[in-house]
Amino acid sequence: MRSARSTSGQHWVELYICARIFALIVVVAFFGSLTACASGRAHQNLKNIMQLEVGKPIDDPYLTRNEYPGQRVASRVLSNGNLEEEFQAGRGSRCRVFFEIDNKAKRIVGWRYEGSDDDCAIVP
Repeated sequence: MRSARSTSGQHWVELYICARIFALIVVVAFFGSLTACASGRAHQNLKNIMQLEVGKPIDDPYLTRNEYPGQRVASRVLSNGNLEEEFQAGRGSRCRVFFEIDNKAKRIVGWRYEGSDDDCAIVP
């Protein structure tokens, strides 16, 4: 009789462990999906912020180029005569953001980025 009881008790312990493992898997999957959503929002946030700089004068103190001059990696003259400045940005500074500057108008006329969606992100 005693072994039947311990087997039955062992069965409940096994069920309890399986239920806990299943709950852990559900929680990990749920938070993993939230991270994916947050990553997408963070990438869109970077794109929105950088797009807001287009059209602004280059002496605006709140532009990336003026707030973070130490993040500038390089500058070059484009074939159309405009200047392109390259900056480190995003997570771990692995993203590269490029601003095109119209030298005559002294305004930012465009931007682009190079890097993955995960690297080119600013968490909202």
